Amino acid sequence: MNCELWQLRIDMTAASGETESTLLDTLVSWCEECCFFIGRRRNTFVIYAPLVPMSASHQKQLMHMLEHSEGISSFKLSAAGADGQQGADFLGAYIEAVSNFQRFLGEVLSESAETLTTCVQASTGN
Repeated sequence: MNCELWQLRIDMTAASGETESTLLDTLVSWCEECCFFIGRRRNTFVIYAPLVPMSASHQKQLMHMLEHSEGISSFKLSAAGADGQQGADFLGAYIEAVSNFQRFLGEVLSESAETLTTCVQASTGN
């Protein structure tokens, strides 16, 4: 399985906490729609794409969304490790993104187990 990591650095203007929260909600929703998982530490975000690679189309969507978001003074998207800087913020965001993926896998496994149990019970007449 080919997993991709992307680093997104966002510098906010003197925006309110509400603007920052709205941006974060928007990023999380977009990642969920794309089957990506996101983590954040300060102004560093890590987008983890373990199921499908981030295509050029995904990158364009993300750039467009960020360019038109309120409260962003600048942002930079790069393949993780491309600039050689993977400090504590990157590692913290990476751990959160991978944890979100693990949580997703746990939910899928739980749903699968419930479905299998229901099928077995139906086939045995219980």
